[in-house]
Amino acid sequence: MTTRHTISHADELYSGNAYLDAYSPDGRRGLFMTHLYVREYGAITALDSDGIIAASAQPSAVIATFAVGENLIGGNATTLCTGALALVTAGSTTITLDVPRNIVILLTAVNANKVKINVEGRDEYNQKMCESIICTGADAYSSGMKAFKYLDKIFASFAITVGICVGTGNRIGLPFHLSSLGKFMGVSIDGSMTASVVGGVTMIAVTTGLTLGTVDSTSENAPDVRGTFRMISGPVPDGTRVFSALMVVDHTTREKAFGPTPATAIT
Repeated sequence: MTTRHTISHADELYSGNAYLDAYSPDGRRGLFMTHLYVREYGAITALDSDGIIAASAQPSAVIATFAVGENLIGGNATTLCTGALALVTAGSTTITLDVPRNIVILLTAVNANKVKINVEGRDEYNQKMCESIICTGADAYSSGMKAFKYLDKIFASFAITVGICVGTGNRIGLPFHLSSLGKFMGVSIDGSMTASVVGGVTMIAVTTGLTLGTVDSTSENAPDVRGTFRMISGPVPDGTRVFSALMVVDHTTREKAFGPTPATAIT
C-alpha cells in the first residue's frame, strides 16, 4: 500500500544553516527550496494522424450520416474507429490515449461549409475539457492545442459530407501549470537532456498554460490550461524512446499548481 505524508502546508520552505542579512531580513536561516518536478511519461507512442478515424475506412454511405452534432466515436460511428489508437469495444464512447496529447483532424476535400470539429473529453485528472478545431482546407491537417487523455465525443457543427481523419499529434500535456517558459527546465529522452535549440534549429516548442485568473475557452488555438511541449526535430516519440519533462511547480494554491479549470462546454 502506498503511504503518503504532507511535510508542510507553508507557502515557502527553507533548508540548511546558511544565513545572509540581505537574503533573509526576517532572520530566517536556510535557503528557499524550489519545487522541481519530474514527469516520467515512459515510452510515448508515435503520432498517428488517422489513429482514431481513417478516411480510407469510410464507405461513402457512412460519410453521409455524419449529421450536425453526431458523435463520430460513438454509436453507429464506432465502426469507423479502426485506427491503432481507437482501442474501443462496440458501443463504447471513450478512447484512452497513452499520454495527454493533442488531437489532429483532416478533411479529404473542401467541405460545403467551414467545419468546426468539437472535441469533448477529460484530462489526466479526469476533469472534463473541450476544444473546437477549425477545418477549412483539403488534405491539410488542423492541429489542436489542448492535451486530452480521454476522448468521449467528437462532433461537427455542420454536416460532414467528405472523408475525415482523426488522430493524435506530438504536443504533450504537462502535469502542472507552466506560468512562464523560464520554469520549464527541459525534456529528457532516454536519460539525456535535449536542448530546446540546436544549431539554430528549434527542437522543442513549449507553450505556457492559460493565464491564471482567466476563463478557459474552446476556441481554436486557446492553450491547454496547464501547458504543453512539442517535439519538432530530432528524437520524436516513436513508441521506444522514453520521455521525461522537468519543470518548476508553484504549490501554494490549487490554481497555481493545476491551472485554471478547463472549459466544460463548447462555446
